Amino acid sequence: MENDSSCEKETLLADPQGRSRSKPQSPPSHPERHRTLLLISAFLITNLLSFLIGCSLNWATVGSTAFSHSTLDIEKDGVYYDMDRKTLHETTFEPFSYVMSKYATPAGGEIDVDAEWEALGANHEVFLIPPGHEAAFDLRPEHVLYAPEMVSHPPGVISEPGYPATIQAIHQLHCLNLLRKSLWFNADYYRNEAKGSWGHNQTDADVQVHVGHCLDAMRQVVMCNADTDVVPLLWFTEQGRTISDFARNKQCRNFESVTAWSEKHQVKALESAVLEPPPDFTLAHIAGTEYNACFVI
Repeated sequence: MENDSSCEKETLLADPQGRSRSKPQSPPSHPERHRTLLLISAFLITNLLSFLIGCSLNWATVGSTAFSHSTLDIEKDGVYYDMDRKTLHETTFEPFSYVMSKYATPAGGEIDVDAEWEALGANHEVFLIPPGHEAAFDLRPEHVLYAPEMVSHPPGVISEPGYPATIQAIHQLHCLNLLRKSLWFNADYYRNEAKGSWGHNQTDADVQVHVGHCLDAMRQVVMCNADTDVVPLLWFTEQGRTISDFARNKQCRNFESVTAWSEKHQVKALESAVLEPPPDFTLAHIAGTEYNACFVI
């Protein structure tokens, strides 16, 4: 189409009187016109190549990031092979009630609230991440890597090396449980019974630091998730009082699968194991070590 148009222009301009004439069978050579067309073609091709290269670089950046994430997720599947991490199901949250749930009832009552939290998985121990999965789990050289020869007692606790770790959801349960125990109507019970954090020869100052850590950990979880779903209001009394409607539908992960996996793969014996660190281990810097607290987070 472009060549036809050029030829048509040539025919019209060739006759200053505007008279039409037949197009020559073999148009004469026009070096200047060919040079111009070559320059225009080169310009268009150069711009097209620049556009394609830019698109390919952008695709490569996005593609490599997606591939990287996919690869790391696949590597996690190598460890979490028997855990359902991807299924979502709809759950309706509990509404506000003056009847406290079995997870919030005061300690020492008819309901064994500690057993309920135990069943949730709040006290699960660490599991071991096999070497070779460092990138997937963001593990660095300074992180603890257990080896069988490091456990002097009891013997045979672990047979293969691994990085001890806790699933975040399990640690968050642990923190919520500690916050529950430290509530004003529960703290005296656990202190008097020497249970929970009060059962490890810890002072009130130690417990205070531990509780503070858990409170701040949960703050960070809330801020990180930044849930933008809404809590609307319901009419509560004829006088115009309202109450928040907390019974909202949410898309939730398979919590039961996560806790079942954690229970199955935890290494309970490590809780009381005597460990000998390697000669080249790195000490973590902990702010406020003047407390000299010995509790385990």
